[in-house]
Amino acid sequence: MPLAFGLTRSKANIIFQNTYFYRGEGQMEHLFEPFEFKNLTLKNRIVMPALASFLIKDDGTVTEEAVEHYKIRASGGCAMLIIEACAVSPEGLVSHHQARIDMDRHIKELSKLAKAIAEQDCIPAIQLHHGGRQTSSRIIGRKPLAPSPLPCPTIKGEVEPLTVKQIHEIVKKFGDGAERALEAGFELIEIHGAHGYLINQFLSRFSNIRDDEYGGDIRGRTRFAQEIVREIRNRVGDNFPISFKISAQEFVPNGLTVEESIEILQILVQEGVDIVQVSAGNDATPEWICQPMFMKKACLADYAYKIRSAIDVPVMAVGRINDPMVAEEILSTGKADLVCIGRGLIADPEFPQKAWEGRLDEIRNCIACNTCMEAIFRKGRVECLVNPSLGREKEMEVVPTKEPKKVMIVGGGPGGLNVAWVAAARGHDVHLYEKHPELGGQLLLGSVTGYKKEVLNLIKFQKTQVKKYGVKCHLNTEVTPELIEQESPDVVVLATGSVPVMPPVEGIEKSIVVAFDQL
Repeated sequence: MPLAFGLTRSKANIIFQNTYFYRGEGQMEHLFEPFEFKNLTLKNRIVMPALASFLIKDDGTVTEEAVEHYKIRASGGCAMLIIEACAVSPEGLVSHHQARIDMDRHIKELSKLAKAIAEQDCIPAIQLHHGGRQTSSRIIGRKPLAPSPLPCPTIKGEVEPLTVKQIHEIVKKFGDGAERALEAGFELIEIHGAHGYLINQFLSRFSNIRDDEYGGDIRGRTRFAQEIVREIRNRVGDNFPISFKISAQEFVPNGLTVEESIEILQILVQEGVDIVQVSAGNDATPEWICQPMFMKKACLADYAYKIRSAIDVPVMAVGRINDPMVAEEILSTGKADLVCIGRGLIADPEFPQKAWEGRLDEIRNCIACNTCMEAIFRKGRVECLVNPSLGREKEMEVVPTKEPKKVMIVGGGPGGLNVAWVAAARGHDVHLYEKHPELGGQLLLGSVTGYKKEVLNLIKFQKTQVKKYGVKCHLNTEVTPELIEQESPDVVVLATGSVPVMPPVEGIEKSIVVAFDQL
């Protein structure tokens, strides 16, 4: 049965319709149903949206790590993968390590990604982007460009309002980028019109106070996006699919509302947009762009539904879709045609394949901790709390050992569990010791507060792996020198974890003070 999952797109339509029920009658039948629009056939309904990796060199060179990053995610079973935002112009960069498509020499570099994705039977797509005011002179060497003299609310700093001539030049650069994307081998182009970047800045009264033809009423504020769609359509032809990503709701005074977004999209669909990705938030409300764990799953799906009900092209839902059953519900209730799973595929590239095979307990779910975003800002490249191999897949590949050893692991928290299952998967004889009656370590305590319960998904995954690879777990067992001598392991791994800090509060040593872990 699983062989059907890897068939070419031309054959997928027939095979999938007859085989997806093996997971259980009616389970996830929508998620693994093929989907056709424009001239594309998607083998299922799962799309990886553009998500920054910053595994790109500062001259736009695509690194081997970037190729491997996308290849692995494409091989995991998603139907289409949109690579990270590519700057169409140097002054539109938001990072030194952003992907670029502003010069012809980037065609060869980006073609490496398109080829790697397509070879995994996944549709390669690309997102075109201009940061506008959401950058700094430190990155671009000049004042950021914006529709109006309103600085970015997070970066601050003076901006330069765009002249009409400059607007026309940027429109042309989007067209140039589209031609390069086509030559590089991408099969869909997405225009980034969301998250407070330049196109979003024009669309919203929050950032656009112009009084010329590019401001004012909703048609004026949509003109810039409309001209970009028209320019790209003229460059790529009538049959090439174009997507538009929008922040349906910005959650700021004078920001976009879903009602305004519908009007905007109706104009853009008439101009040539074939499919829409519905997101939310801007530079002042980043929690709606990359939703943390205290937000409910699929928190933007209702916006997708409202937009889908009002326009005549397919809609992609995005936002906290980290569970295949949640994705299935979005599709089965008609809220969207496709589901975008970004952080979920960062955490586990095999999410679609595992869901297809019914191995739901083996999915390493994203816990919405946003370590990925924090690492980008703090370290300049993406990382993942639940997937330590992210961006280092080749370096950390689990390969069989040539010298099996007896391994004793002291501590059954997330660190010890991870070492245990990886060592066992490589072929070692692994014994894990935990002095408490339950595996999980400090994460058990850390998950007690309501909105943090999802962190237990990491422990759930690790327990599944430990069982799968035959790790021998010894609970209620404290490791002593005598025990180590008795068991005589080849390797001892100390994974005893961290010790909670006792804050220097006056009187904390008194008997009336109750320990935090007993509340």
